[in-house]
Amino acid sequence: MVLAPTSLYLRTKSGTTPFLKLQTPNFLNRSIDAVVTALAKQLNPFRSESAESSVIFYLDAFRFGYLALPVGENRADTLVFGPFVSERLRTEELRYIAHKMKIGGYNHLLLESFSSLVPFIDRSSLPSLAGLLAGFFESETCAPRLIVQDHTALPVFTGDLYEDKFERHDFIISNYAHEAKLVSAVANGDVALVRREMNWDMHTFYMLPRYPNDPLREMKNLCITANSILVRAAIRGGLDLSLAHNLSSSFAMRIEHLTDAQGLKELVNEIAITFTSAVHDYTLAGRSELVANTVILIRRNLSSPISLSWLAEQMHVSREHLCRCFSREMGMPPTDFIHQTKVRESCPLLASRKHSIGDIALTFGYSSPSRYTKMFERFMGLPPKRWQQQQRPK
Repeated sequence: MVLAPTSLYLRTKSGTTPFLKLQTPNFLNRSIDAVVTALAKQLNPFRSESAESSVIFYLDAFRFGYLALPVGENRADTLVFGPFVSERLRTEELRYIAHKMKIGGYNHLLLESFSSLVPFIDRSSLPSLAGLLAGFFESETCAPRLIVQDHTALPVFTGDLYEDKFERHDFIISNYAHEAKLVSAVANGDVALVRREMNWDMHTFYMLPRYPNDPLREMKNLCITANSILVRAAIRGGLDLSLAHNLSSSFAMRIEHLTDAQGLKELVNEIAITFTSAVHDYTLAGRSELVANTVILIRRNLSSPISLSWLAEQMHVSREHLCRCFSREMGMPPTDFIHQTKVRESCPLLASRKHSIGDIALTFGYSSPSRYTKMFERFMGLPPKRWQQQQRPK
């Protein structure tokens, strides 16, 4: 059995020592620390020399799994292995969890990215994994385990690798003109155009081969190049610097951990679409500081009731002034923007058919399903139930 590339935490009387292989988003660090602390307390009754080894499989609120067992002298310490996932969740489900946990703002994008990064471990394998961990830390005779990464079956590039073409002026002009067109589409938030351009050729960001005998390294270079170019295009398109940086960092982590060329090839497309969609949905280009900060505040609090009075108080301006400035720049009053944003964010959850209208209403801070239904019909043109029926099941 291969030990999955996740993190270990050792909890002792003096505190927690992490042995990290995964860089977790900041909003998850507190949750993981709470899980480690809780597991240490739960294992306390089993800490004696005569007690049999006891292992806990813990699923937290984000659906991440952890294995914990007592180790060390008199089993006084706790070893925690995780996070990992035992089931892959759809984007709508992850977004629902993000809103339910009130992590707010743009962090649902980081949750989706991180969830695709953590290893998948089938539940049927957990007893074997627990035995492996217990044997490694408790038995002095346990033989070292060799972890093999087999790259022999990796797909290779087919067709012309373009070495000669970079000496031709027409190819150079065409190649960089195509790249410029894609970058412009990202900056403009044109998702449809980006999808067409990315289907044209996977070598959109192609460079002369650095590692011609290592296709995996070449694909990683391609991903790194795309990540670097497109994050700057998104920033030029008005994407919030913090969001742009966090998205780029999460992609960098995934690039580093992926070990198959096909997965990296698919990631290039995902990077382009994600940055373009983020510009389309979240850009604040041309907005005043007051309006931009108000929009950011609204997006960070979608799971709570938001009033005009509260927004004005947070912005240190009068309600009238805020409403006047916001309406002029956004084309609608703040209250309409609040409900429109909540309704649009709720659509993937509604389309998934996994959650009741009442649960979705509460998730987005509505006092009742009828209030949510009224706002949904106002901005979508029909009641949520009818809208849901028109969506193709996934």
